[in-house]
Amino acid sequence: MKLATKLTTLALILLMSWGMLSTSADAVTLEETPLEKAMDKLKDGMKSLKGVLGDATKTDKAMSILQSMEVAAMDSYRFTPDAPAELKGNDLRAYNTGFRKGMLAIAMTVVDMELAVLDGRNADAKKGYQQLSRVKKGGHKKYKPEDEDEHGEH
Repeated sequence: MKLATKLTTLALILLMSWGMLSTSADAVTLEETPLEKAMDKLKDGMKSLKGVLGDATKTDKAMSILQSMEVAAMDSYRFTPDAPAELKGNDLRAYNTGFRKGMLAIAMTVVDMELAVLDGRNADAKKGYQQLSRVKKGGHKKYKPEDEDEHGEH
């Protein structure tokens, strides 16, 4: 009787683990694109900056975060998001150019924030952060509208 119970338990464990494996295989998502990876780095940087901007004891940390954001912005510049299917020709070029200009604006804002942190101009660094938040919201509204729909203010 004990052997039968052990075998039944073992069979249930195997079935459950097989079920977990098959459902996890179904849940596998596609690998992130290089643009998504760079954007995630920007988003993570913005979250990390909240706790360090304006704190003179965390200048090195702020600089490290800002430098990684600068790299991510320039990485993003090399790519463009999927454009709406109806955009063709000059409209498509304008869409892609607008995105790239936005990424350059982000990179310039981040550089300005770096300079402000280096100079101890904390208020200017915080203004730069607010500017990044506005640019992000506007960019997501135009280039990633599903983000706005799903998450509201992003």
